[in-house]
Amino acid sequence: MPDDAVSSFIGAKRDALYAWAAAQRDAAISHAKASAEATAAGAREAAASTAGAGADWAVEATAAPRARALGAAREKYAEYTAMEARALEVLNRESRRLATQVLEAGEAAQSIAATSGAAAAAQAEASLVAAARQASARAAAASDAYPEGVAAGAAVAGATASETAAGSGAAAEAGAAAVGDRAVDAWRSAAAGARRLAGERPAELVGAPLAFVDAVPALELRFPRGAEVRPRRLRGRADLNGRSGAVAKYDAQGGRVGVDFPPPVGLVSIRAANLEIGRHERARRRLEAEERRRRQEYGTRR
Repeated sequence: MPDDAVSSFIGAKRDALYAWAAAQRDAAISHAKASAEATAAGAREAAASTAGAGADWAVEATAAPRARALGAAREKYAEYTAMEARALEVLNRESRRLATQVLEAGEAAQSIAATSGAAAAAQAEASLVAAARQASARAAAASDAYPEGVAAGAAVAGATASETAAGSGAAAEAGAAAVGDRAVDAWRSAAAGARRLAGERPAELVGAPLAFVDAVPALELRFPRGAEVRPRRLRGRADLNGRSGAVAKYDAQGGRVGVDFPPPVGLVSIRAANLEIGRHERARRRLEAEERRRRQEYGTRR
């Protein structure tokens, strides 16, 4: 076989292999894009179907499944890219092997032709053609397996993304309901504990359970008249001399707690001078003196 024929033969094979590789790359990209678009369309349909129950919840419920589906599509696209790289590597290796065999066969043909004449040259040419056909068949067999793998991978990617989106949406809904139930139970438990504490120690409720004041949004408090208290944050209701009122304001800089009671009491400001009334003897003695004074006044009136 002349040198020009060998070069054209190798070039034609190389061009065919590169064309096949380009076609496989385009197919992989198309499959990945189609899978991602199908997944995004499914997520949009799910969000639209739940719009009646609340658009905000639908967006939040489908955001995580949509992100996971897109992540799965990206992973599949990365697998297709790696598959394409492996296919190109196999094709290049087969192409180099084919070219090496052709060159070796050509060199053998030239050697035999120089030594044995026309008959040997014809036999070497036949050997060259057989070697070229065998190498081409191996390359074709290696390349035929990849289109099927790409198509199967794309189908699996689409099914996996759809199942992931559906399962994640149901899991997100169940998880949100469970979290809401646990939050309600925790709030009720904390409120019950604070009320039990209030029933056990009503005289020291102002100073002792300051942690509950921050945690429980509806806590019954009892403020004796003239009590000194410094809570970090007050929310809910208070009781002064048997009258129930709502906590109106708390001035952190001035150290005053405003409690809004119905008339004729009105807004009462309690000076906050001590941290906790139950831990300060001065405040305790002041409260005890106030209670004794009230008992005396009550007895005098009777």
